[in-house]
Amino acid sequence: MTGYIEPMIGRYVHVDIDGITHRIYFEEAGQGIPLVCLHTAGSDNRQWRYLLADDQFTKHFRIIAFDMPWHGKSNPPANWDGSEYQLTTARYTQTIRAFSAALDLDKPVLMGCSIGGRIVLNLAIDHASEFRALIGLEAADFQAPWYDTTWLNRPDIHGGEVCAALVSGLVAPQSPAEARMETLWAYKQGGPGVFKGDLYFYRVDGDLRRSHQGDRYQGLSALSAHRRIRLLLHARRHRANGLRHRGHGSHRDGAARPFPDEREPGAIPALHRAGA
Repeated sequence: MTGYIEPMIGRYVHVDIDGITHRIYFEEAGQGIPLVCLHTAGSDNRQWRYLLADDQFTKHFRIIAFDMPWHGKSNPPANWDGSEYQLTTARYTQTIRAFSAALDLDKPVLMGCSIGGRIVLNLAIDHASEFRALIGLEAADFQAPWYDTTWLNRPDIHGGEVCAALVSGLVAPQSPAEARMETLWAYKQGGPGVFKGDLYFYRVDGDLRRSHQGDRYQGLSALSAHRRIRLLLHARRHRANGLRHRGHGSHRDGAARPFPDEREPGAIPALHRAGA
């Protein structure tokens, strides 16, 4: 009896990001409209493995999930000198656009979760014409700090264990034990300081409430009506997948409101099988 082989294929592409070559790992499956998937802070493309293996999606979409540099199988660039990793809005934007260009993708759909959902908002503001749709899962314009990130990168503490402990509290209690443990195992494997570096973008540099360009929140509201793009802030509960929602996109009454008037404290997204 032969073993079951899953349909996704993994490869590397060499991508020029701000004049520096990066060797980026990605997995893909399916055919049709290109759908690029962005993982969460401190994790990698394994979060999308169930979507990549779902033939209900792959018969319509060419699903592509890549590891950001410093994450998963995408190493730091060859010229990295060991300095602390820190993700910025500019670098995140450059990475996504460069990756899409390297694969010669024609106006792909972009879907991201958590920090991936945040950068979707930036791209909706600045580069909407390059995408046929932008989907933010657990997206928010700002996430208020609720713990000390210095614990995530100390020589006397296992940062992966701390990261997994924080994430564990965000996994819904009804989540299957198998899915919970798979999620936490991936978070334990992040490189030193990577989760902390991602949160710099999420908590500091990527704050969309204020900008030198003026009222970006108002700009997001105007963009949502643009005929060439659909900006979706995914905000309903997914009990079947064990997803618990605490972000800006959902309100206490359970209704999805893409651009809420009241600012509730955000949270690191809950996790489920398809993308955490």
